[in-house]
Amino acid sequence: MTAPPSERSLTSLVQGVGLDYLRRLLPPPWLALALLATTSTWMALSSHDTIALSACAIAFGGLLMHWPQRARRAWPLWRTLALGLAAAMEAVPGWAHEDLLRTVLVVIAAASTLHTLARVVAAVRLSLRLQRSARAMDDASLLAMLPDEAREDARRWRNGDDSKSAELQLVINLAALWAALSAVKAADARIRPTAM
Repeated sequence: MTAPPSERSLTSLVQGVGLDYLRRLLPPPWLALALLATTSTWMALSSHDTIALSACAIAFGGLLMHWPQRARRAWPLWRTLALGLAAAMEAVPGWAHEDLLRTVLVVIAAASTLHTLARVVAAVRLSLRLQRSARAMDDASLLAMLPDEAREDARRWRNGDDSKSAELQLVINLAALWAALSAVKAADARIRPTAM
């Protein structure tokens, strides 16, 4: 049912800004499932569960950490070396039973997991801040951020024209995300102490 024009507010189109931001940081589910299937197969075929589990933690942490930077195609050297060590421990006879190598691999896996968890928690906190900031916007600030054509579409939508509501919602959400990111960065800059 269409709301009367007098009740239509652009802020009602601002939905899931924080969730969209968080979703863009995470790899697609099929990729995460493929990685888990690969490492699960490794664990099933391996006679050394600690090595396989450590490799799984390192690889999955690497995927979560570096998916947002995938355009740079950079995979950190330390994760590559750790995965190479895990593969070598499986392949070279006797290496799997070396206490020093096992300890190094487990420590790297634990560090990778803790680092990944810290980054995920920080991303969730940021997405919640973005959502709060986006909800605080009013129609005037949203209209001011839109390009001319979208501004006209917004005015028509507020008068009851739903012909471009899907496109308008996307543009408004992107504008709200940009404004929320700017507001959060400005708030963080005010909180940081200045260098002496």
